[in-house]
Amino acid sequence: MKKVRERRNCVKFNGPLKDFLAGLEPWAGLWVAYSGGVDSHVLLDALCALPVASRVRALHVHHGLSPQADAWAAHCRDVCRTLRVPLQVLKVDARPLPRHSPEEWARQLRYKALAACLEPGDVLLTAHHRGDQAETVLLHLLRGTGPAGLSGMPAVRPLGCGRLARPLLTWGRAQLEAYARARSLRWVEDESNRERRAARNYLRHEILPRLRARWPAAETALARTAALQAEACRVLDELAIADIEAYGSPPETGSFPAVLDSLPLASLDELSPVRGSNLLRAWLCRAVGSIPPAHVLRSLSGEFRRARPDRHPLVRWAGYELRRYRGRLYLVQPLLSPVSGALSWSLDEPLDLPVGRLRAERVHGMGLAPERVPQGRLEVRFRNGGERLRDTPASAGRPLKKLLQERGLPPWLRPHLPLLFHDDRLLAVPGLWLAADCRTAPTGQGWSVHWEPGSLPD
Repeated sequence: MKKVRERRNCVKFNGPLKDFLAGLEPWAGLWVAYSGGVDSHVLLDALCALPVASRVRALHVHHGLSPQADAWAAHCRDVCRTLRVPLQVLKVDARPLPRHSPEEWARQLRYKALAACLEPGDVLLTAHHRGDQAETVLLHLLRGTGPAGLSGMPAVRPLGCGRLARPLLTWGRAQLEAYARARSLRWVEDESNRERRAARNYLRHEILPRLRARWPAAETALARTAALQAEACRVLDELAIADIEAYGSPPETGSFPAVLDSLPLASLDELSPVRGSNLLRAWLCRAVGSIPPAHVLRSLSGEFRRARPDRHPLVRWAGYELRRYRGRLYLVQPLLSPVSGALSWSLDEPLDLPVGRLRAERVHGMGLAPERVPQGRLEVRFRNGGERLRDTPASAGRPLKKLLQERGLPPWLRPHLPLLFHDDRLLAVPGLWLAADCRTAPTGQGWSVHWEPGSLPD
């Protein structure tokens, strides 16, 4: 009778899995993250019983951390050969860096390796189940996280140029093991999963069993909490998007590569503190792809608001900088030190700069007059102070510093602007100004100079 019930459970399992895949359409390729453990084996086996079986491929990440790693990879090859599923083994060096959590470092490398295999439109399926979701919610709760953390693992999220999907989040570990027994599956056991020093393993072996003993539906309740928090996050995101559209405005710096986005700080004064914090959190998350640390948000609501107008507060984190100028908040990438000295440039060839590239082309009736560019060569310099530019025919030459201030270009960006000189005279600031007496005649052929900021160098 028990075997009959387990076989019926297999049928019940395959139906929801088929429906889950239908909800992912359209997709190009279907991958399974296959560790060789019971959960991922159940997922792989169940997929092979569906009409999509011929399109399924498997990925196994070989971390090299366990003496059994080679044996696990061999096991995965045997299983995939039996199921007629193509398998790709990805070897990574998961030895942690100093001051890094071994578990977190291995996780980051694993997802990086998996993401690199996806083509546009591909979906990677992982075997995270309801117990994994409960552990995630508890971990985030103990870290003092907000709704985003308490929403746990999403069923579907972007990964590389594809998507990661978790079709088993509504299933418990006992149900998966019952399926495995009914199908006589073989799997491997990772001895590190029994190590209780890792926070997740401690919850799995020490805390959750006690919760289930006292409250049998604890995992289900935690999963429901995650779903409700995910709904709350969607509402907060919709509110933040509306606020960004209402109060945000484009950066004043054009396409300068270091500026990722900007926001007028005055907009926050029109919102309640909690709504303003929600706006900042969503604005930064949209720009960098992750929720900023708490100290960043504290700085935005404290130091950035209290600093005098003539000050330029700065906060750094994870390869980003937040700066303030003229009542605007700027999210920027750190810039290299400005170039010293001059660079010789032949206008018929592009010139790569520390930030972006210069190029020139001959055009009719506009650009630098050819007689101002002997032999088609100029000097490219960067700000050193005291530069002047004749921006209008009536001007005798205005300080570049004053022009940049009027333009509203933040002071930390100014040293990186390329300046075009000939015989120690400033002829142009590409993309901004061309000296009035250097412009070509309407009937002539001039040099049109373009600064293509592009992206910052690695």
